[in-house]
Amino acid sequence: MRKVRLLLALAARGGTPHEAAAAASRAQAVLDAWELTREECEAGDSDEMTTTLDVRDGWIATEGKGTLWKQHLIAGLAQLNGCASFIGRRGKGRSYEMSGRRAAIEAVRALYGWLSREISMISRAKSVGRGLRFAESFRYGMSELIVMRLLDSQRLAFEKARAAAENPAALVRVESAITRIASQQLAERWMRSREGTKMRDVKQEFAQVDIVGRIEGRAAGGRMDLTGPAPRLEDAR
Repeated sequence: MRKVRLLLALAARGGTPHEAAAAASRAQAVLDAWELTREECEAGDSDEMTTTLDVRDGWIATEGKGTLWKQHLIAGLAQLNGCASFIGRRGKGRSYEMSGRRAAIEAVRALYGWLSREISMISRAKSVGRGLRFAESFRYGMSELIVMRLLDSQRLAFEKARAAAENPAALVRVESAITRIASQQLAERWMRSREGTKMRDVKQEFAQVDIVGRIEGRAAGGRMDLTGPAPRLEDAR
């Protein structure tokens, strides 16, 4: 993708018509060989590693005290999209941050905005008169099952695509997609080596989970429709 972007840039500013045509021809050959589209390659900084810390108020979520269900949901969505999640100190006090490819982070942001609203709305209706611990446990159970379903669906989709690949180029593209999705460790290593950022591993303490709330939440998460219309990015901020 980087090579195609460079060739397209060269074609746009070629010194002679012959040089421009040669660069454009070479870019098309790479596109054909890897079964890519020009739009995918021209995404530019969507393929660059970045972090939410570099954006003012750029966190995925922020709150005064960490909650188990939000942390689990964000960590699961990060894994789904090949990002690394971690907890920072800004905003209301505790912020959920992320490192990874720019496009992947935006996908997590959109998914979290949609899913967290749905989980909160359903839990409010199911937890009336049953206490805060039940409500929090219900939300944790829902997020737990939703993350499990999404990861299972992704794994099955890749296995299906791999089995259907009839030529080496298509198979390489499938493997490339798997590599990108599984790049969570790369994103974490990038973040740990980033100059000016200090990271430390801390074990968090959460209130004891209400077993009944968690079970009912898991049941609700299993019933939730995850195939609806895609959320809009502006709604997720």
